[in-house]
Amino acid sequence: MPSRSEFELQIKKKIVDFSSTLSPLTYKPLKVVFDMSTPIMLGYPFIHFDGLIEHFLAKEALGEDFYLLPSRKPIDFNASLPEVIKRAYFMKHDKKDYVCHASVSIFQDDEAISSEIVYKRFDDENIDNLKTRKKQIRIDSGIFRSYRMVFPYNYSKSVVFYANGDLAYISELLEQVEYLGKKPALGYGQIRGIEIKENKEDFSLTRNNKTMRPIPLEYINEHFNIDTTGLELALMSYKTPYWSKKNVTLCVIPFSTIALI
Repeated sequence: MPSRSEFELQIKKKIVDFSSTLSPLTYKPLKVVFDMSTPIMLGYPFIHFDGLIEHFLAKEALGEDFYLLPSRKPIDFNASLPEVIKRAYFMKHDKKDYVCHASVSIFQDDEAISSEIVYKRFDDENIDNLKTRKKQIRIDSGIFRSYRMVFPYNYSKSVVFYANGDLAYISELLEQVEYLGKKPALGYGQIRGIEIKENKEDFSLTRNNKTMRPIPLEYINEHFNIDTTGLELALMSYKTPYWSKKNVTLCVIPFSTIALI
């Protein structure tokens, strides 16, 4: 088994080698529509389109190594992935940073919300098949943890995303998407079809003076001539990986009104 540092170098080399095989990328404003056959269960108010695309991009770039990535101390390699979605750059703490031209999910009906209680219990019927030397199984923590959680779900018939990226390559990646949201094993988030097409305007960051994704306040101050008084702000992740605390900063929340001066 390679050490962590050796594995990190292996991951970075794979991404570099993969990037060199891609044809030159062309960026165009895009509209992506998911036609849903079952409701989408959510663990977070939004689905980030760049997070969805980069997940499948990483799987393609890393191959089998994608499934060997450490979970306790994850390797942050997203910034090294090919820029199939255009990045908007800005200065953050005197360093160059970026936010992707990709909106969050726009549900056909924001009020089509309900919830379900999801149970997870340890199944002791097949306990003899467990490959472990442990004499005791903890069900209050870890992978066998039992829980009772309430999850919201949206039963809109369609979900829209806007982006600015390479149409051909994003179309290829979308062919791998089988569901949206959480708990697909329970039947949620099943997709009937996906339509992707060029859009006349770029709505990936803003549309009709409303933000379409979390946008760092630093980016707003650098690129928009607006009155920041009264902006709806929150501490949010603004780029992949969205689970990383390093990517949390003060952002204008999605669908906030920004008044141009």
